[in-house]
Amino acid sequence: MIRNKLMKNRLHIRWTLPFWLVFCLCLFFAVSCQKPPIKINLIADQTSYRPQEPIKIQIRIYNDNFNFFGQKKPVITRKGFFTQDFHLRLNILDPNGGAVAHTHSGSATEPTLPYRSGNRFLVPVEIIKPDDENIYVMDDARKYYSMGETYGWYTAIVRTSLETFSRYREYPTGEPYGELFAFCNKTFDPLSSNKIRFEIAPVEPPIISAIKAHVYLLKIAAASQPDATKTTLENAEVRLYRVSKIPPDFKSVSGKTYGRIWNSVKPQQSRLTYSSGTAVFSGVARDDYLVLSRHPVFAELSLTGTLVEKDDSGWRTGGTIDCSLSVTRQPDGTMVPGRTVQSRTPKKDKKSIGFAQQISTKEVIIHGSGGNN
Repeated sequence: MIRNKLMKNRLHIRWTLPFWLVFCLCLFFAVSCQKPPIKINLIADQTSYRPQEPIKIQIRIYNDNFNFFGQKKPVITRKGFFTQDFHLRLNILDPNGGAVAHTHSGSATEPTLPYRSGNRFLVPVEIIKPDDENIYVMDDARKYYSMGETYGWYTAIVRTSLETFSRYREYPTGEPYGELFAFCNKTFDPLSSNKIRFEIAPVEPPIISAIKAHVYLLKIAAASQPDATKTTLENAEVRLYRVSKIPPDFKSVSGKTYGRIWNSVKPQQSRLTYSSGTAVFSGVARDDYLVLSRHPVFAELSLTGTLVEKDDSGWRTGGTIDCSLSVTRQPDGTMVPGRTVQSRTPKKDKKSIGFAQQISTKEVIIHGSGGNN
């Protein structure tokens, strides 16, 4: 009895197995017919662009047609499909959802009219081989599309249409022709790429601050432990130089080149100190600057300078960066320029503002901490 049941099961499997094989083949065939055999891949080189920065976009079109065994096979399409201007098939939406206009129309290839052969209608076709691909690179999509007048996020996708044929015939001329309305011909309309998003960001407003220069005269008393008196200097001329505008042969900015810079380079701004010994440069964009000062009474010996660097923590719109410069009178009455250095605010107390001085008989060092006054 058990043997009879086993025999019946074997017969059942033998009769149903072909059915399931045919069913699986039909299912695979149906799915494969729905999937486009050509794939379009859209890539942008970055996700955010400045208003005038080139928008580089690459479009790759390639054969993505596989048979039941996972092997690539050719695709038969209408002639001209693979060489059309895909870079002009972009559909771009601006941040408001409006369509971005084309600035180039490109070459338009009208479909060839079919001709009749007996009961069949034939059209020229092309065969896309398994490893065929076309790559289009736009160095700047702005040349082809009107973008940039609206800031924000844009979306882009390639849309075209694809008609495939199940078979073709070569005629005596050697040109392949496909039959319209043949079994398993397929139309994919639209044939779309992946969607990309990129931003056109507005220009960030520059950071505009003020630089306040404090100019001092330090007198050193004659003693083994000298005391010094610090007084402000009125009517001292203070000049502001943008380091990037200083000629290359002056780029090693130091006390040795201050005199040559003063005499030959045009300053960005120039001021005289008030009775408080201060001069204020307003409307200064964030950058590296050299500040030089000279008092007419002390001539060349009183030329002093300091650097204000663009990474100073005091840079912020509406803020003020303090720096100090000094000229030193030695105990014997000779004048020397004080070497000035803009110090960084201590990490433990970033809000502290002030000036610390270290005095020796050889030079006076003024540390001007950057900050807001």
